[in-house]
Amino acid sequence: MRVLFCVIFFIQVYQLNAQIQKSIFINNLDYPSSIVGKNNNIYFSVSNNKIFKKNITSNQNASLIFEGENGLKCHIVYNDYLYFSQGDKISRINITDTSNYYKKNTNVEDIIYGVYPSGLSVSNNILYYTEQKESGKVFSVNLNADFYNSEVVIDDLYYPSDITISNNIVYVSEISNDRILKFNLLDDNPNIEVLLNNVDGPFNLVINNGKLYFIEEFKYKISMINLFDNDYNTNEIINNLNGPTGFEIIDDCIYLSLSPFDGEKGNIAVGCSKGLDLDKKIDKKIFINSNGKELIINGASGLTTYSIFDIYGKKTVKKSKFDGEKIQIQNLKKGIYIIKFNNGFFQKILI
Repeated sequence: MRVLFCVIFFIQVYQLNAQIQKSIFINNLDYPSSIVGKNNNIYFSVSNNKIFKKNITSNQNASLIFEGENGLKCHIVYNDYLYFSQGDKISRINITDTSNYYKKNTNVEDIIYGVYPSGLSVSNNILYYTEQKESGKVFSVNLNADFYNSEVVIDDLYYPSDITISNNIVYVSEISNDRILKFNLLDDNPNIEVLLNNVDGPFNLVINNGKLYFIEEFKYKISMINLFDNDYNTNEIINNLNGPTGFEIIDDCIYLSLSPFDGEKGNIAVGCSKGLDLDKKIDKKIFINSNGKELIINGASGLTTYSIFDIYGKKTVKKSKFDGEKIQIQNLKKGIYIIKFNNGFFQKILI
């Protein structure tokens, strides 16, 4: 298996304009796919289906605490349990029981089978999860029940990608619709309200001190809104990140996992480090239009090569020369892609 040189960054967070103090916290990971935390511990999953624990106040290395099945992803720490998805099920382990660490499928409780959750949250001992489908729904599971069963809370969602809950308000992101929704759990018939529109591929919703933070996947940045403001103005916290896959906020710090998009070892550490500088400018005067057969590029001065990726990060068009005006796309299937040029500029395209 190819090992990617990836990093988790420690970032000091301030109110709006983050004066970032960068420090590589953990490196040389095999595609960190998610990260959650509680108190002084962070838990993160990597692509070979393992979960690691790291005490953020200790100099000791991260320790392997669980080895599971395909598609393992951490979602939330609630009370004494770490909840995660693996294969076609939702599971949890007791993180206070260290006696069974590093034993495959030991100390694990499987809650629901036959599901592929894209997001998961727990509130008042009820588990809520979404599945990223065209006819998406939010499901609930009562963790106090003798037998775990899924019930539909709300439907009519379009490819929901993440979910978080605060004060009985559920926030759901729709990555394909570029928006974040909300509804009230206390309503007898919850109505979906649009909280934010025109957010570029939102996922990894985190609420901290009355603020909602989220990754904009196709703009490679973390943004934030104040939930106490009526106008919900979006504030950019960190931009030009190289492959963000998740983050967690503990106290005044963000712990951010990055899996660089191009997967080229030589450029990852430097690219990720530069990507966290808020004062770095990228040329925004590049305009891309599509007629279904080709991309027409305007303002492309200095661009010499490009690559095209699907929304899952798979390179569909390898590094190719750019003639300065047009790119042929007739061989690509309809869908959402990201085109990335040699100067670091990238943009979502719809074919």
